[in-house]
Amino acid sequence: MKIYQKEEDREGESHMLTSLGSVFLIIGSYDLALEYYENALAILDKTKIADKRTGVIYLNIGSTNYDQKKYKEAEDYYQRALKIFQIKNEKFFIVSCYGTLANIYLKLNKKTLAKSYADKNLALTKELGLKDNELDAEITLTKILFEDNPTEARIKAEKISTKISSKTSKETKIELYELLYKCYKAEGNTALSLKMYEKLNIYKDSVKIEKNSFAVAREAVKNDYEVKIHKNKLKVEKEQAALEQKQLQSTLGLIAAAGILIGFIIFYYKGRLKINLKKRNILLKELEDMKSNAGSNLVVDSKQFELDREKIEKTLERKLNETDWKVLNILLEEPEITNKKIAEKAFLSVDGIGSSLRRMYEYFDIKDSKYKKIALLSDAIRRSSAH
Repeated sequence: MKIYQKEEDREGESHMLTSLGSVFLIIGSYDLALEYYENALAILDKTKIADKRTGVIYLNIGSTNYDQKKYKEAEDYYQRALKIFQIKNEKFFIVSCYGTLANIYLKLNKKTLAKSYADKNLALTKELGLKDNELDAEITLTKILFEDNPTEARIKAEKISTKISSKTSKETKIELYELLYKCYKAEGNTALSLKMYEKLNIYKDSVKIEKNSFAVAREAVKNDYEVKIHKNKLKVEKEQAALEQKQLQSTLGLIAAAGILIGFIIFYYKGRLKINLKKRNILLKELEDMKSNAGSNLVVDSKQFELDREKIEKTLERKLNETDWKVLNILLEEPEITNKKIAEKAFLSVDGIGSSLRRMYEYFDIKDSKYKKIALLSDAIRRSSAH
């Protein structure tokens, strides 16, 4: 991605963002997955690249929402993806849309729609010779049938079980054994329902172990970002120090060239700088005091202070969006951070950060000030600490 960004290859960058989003989806970091997918989508929208990639991103966003049981949101994105794939006649992707939409509508208790998409899925999987997908389609249709006729559903489920092999995915086996468990239970066949329940739990435990292994990956991702944040802080400090040094050299050169006039200007700006630094230090000291003593007479570790979103939104009488909330928490860690660095931390554009800050200055009624970010954070802390 960095190479594509350096080369200003927006299409390649979008492809890498999509791939990174899929990595985060696999390990269960859903918020990061959605953020990367949305950033990839924004590039495609801006560059007007019309191909199946947009459909793939829609499908992935739908899958992320489905994994989080956000079925209405998942339905919306799968339908968007399906329209694109149908225009492009991308049958393998259409199969994926049909299969998941059938399950989504079953979850939403829309059985007629669920059966319609399951039937389409089964027909297309047979046409393409996709055996595993065909099994999934048959299981979905049998789950729909179970709602009205458990006995017939049990007969069909038993036939499906004869097609199960060692290569069949654990997820498919879980769906089938859960269905058979419900069928036998509905018929009062305790012995077989218990047997299916045991098989179901074996595969569920196996999948759970695999998901738990991703916890290590999630922690590694978290640690990696913490390291990057720390490096960025050091880089900012070095850049600020270099900038101050450059400004000082420039000022000394002007003194030598302009004499008394420049001396007067230096005197004036040094005074201003001293006042501003004093003002800044006072503001920063106030921030630390507020964080240390917020809501209590006891002194606590100021680094552990957290903003109270509920209190802030209540006093503002409006909801903050996720971007605004993320920016506020970045400011809490580093009140003097630049918009560019906020953008890097938040994985958003500089324009987006500027827009978020302007919006919050209006929400929090922050007037003209040299230290607007500090004033914004101070007000947020005060609102968080209000009783």
